[in-house]
Amino acid sequence: MTQLGRSIATAVECRSPFLDGMFEEISELSEQIARDLGLNKRDYEATRVSSLLCDIGLCSVPSGILQKTTEWSPEEQALFDRHTEIGASIVRQSALLRKYATIVQHHHTKFEVEPRTPVASRIIGVAADFVRYKRVHGPARALTAIERQSGVQYDPVVVESLKELISVQ
Repeated sequence: MTQLGRSIATAVECRSPFLDGMFEEISELSEQIARDLGLNKRDYEATRVSSLLCDIGLCSVPSGILQKTTEWSPEEQALFDRHTEIGASIVRQSALLRKYATIVQHHHTKFEVEPRTPVASRIIGVAADFVRYKRVHGPARALTAIERQSGVQYDPVVVESLKELISVQ
């Protein structure tokens, strides 16, 4: 399943130089957080595979938006926001991948709105946003942005794990 996820991630990464290698980086960080949190084997595996599939819906976002390093307009943000639902609908079409659809769909769901999203979704959301912010603003500003949204956008337990892992590196 991991190999299939990597193949799909590679196809999505071809859309923009900004995305090159991003999903492997998200996957590695998600796996480190999952390991740090002591997830059971099933949840760990779901995190690993879903982290590679999480942004398959970006194929629906114009590449010009994906390549922007400035703030998106409300219309551009709305197009980006739809990628989770589109990604989940793509994943649901495969009998092999269907079990990951809910995780893909909720990896950007706000923690304060729905704290019971799958733990894999909460981990991937933190890892994905940290990696994206880090590529634009550097690791210190990225971590500050994630910390500022702890308890609002992100699960505080996952944020604490990220902080510990980043301080070790």
